[in-house]
Amino acid sequence: MIEKLNKQQREFCWYYAEYENAHLAAIKAGYAKTTARNYSYKWLKQSKYIECVNAFKVEKDNRYSFEKYIKDLDKVQKIAEENENAALLLKIIEAKAKAYGFNSSAFDDEKMPVEENKPKFDLFKELEKKANVFKKLDQSKKSSKKSNLSADDTG
Repeated sequence: MIEKLNKQQREFCWYYAEYENAHLAAIKAGYAKTTARNYSYKWLKQSKYIECVNAFKVEKDNRYSFEKYIKDLDKVQKIAEENENAALLLKIIEAKAKAYGFNSSAFDDEKMPVEENKPKFDLFKELEKKANVFKKLDQSKKSSKKSNLSADDTG
């Protein structure tokens, strides 16, 4: 049914799915204020509009679930940084990279024959460097805690 709607009608459906206000959706889609006032609510009684709005609502729900996933990762990342948990922080960075579409196969030379398409840096090498820094921090903190404990034992 969506194909039966013209561009402006689809925009109306998209804005209605976003704002759930038919008058506002019609105006944002480019309809005149009088048309929006007189017809927008009537359109929503027609099956072709209902199906289109429902399709956009599903798309909207999927988009918001991705955004919520990233926000949740941000919250956990903040906690990991506060607790200086390098392993968890690295896992969060990897999860974000995957969520945004970065994976090791996207950076294979064989799959990217055109030189301009190659990334300017190797994301996974950079992540590995960061992980090594965090591991060193973890190790130095553990060794300093052990030395503090052994100093307390001798004193």
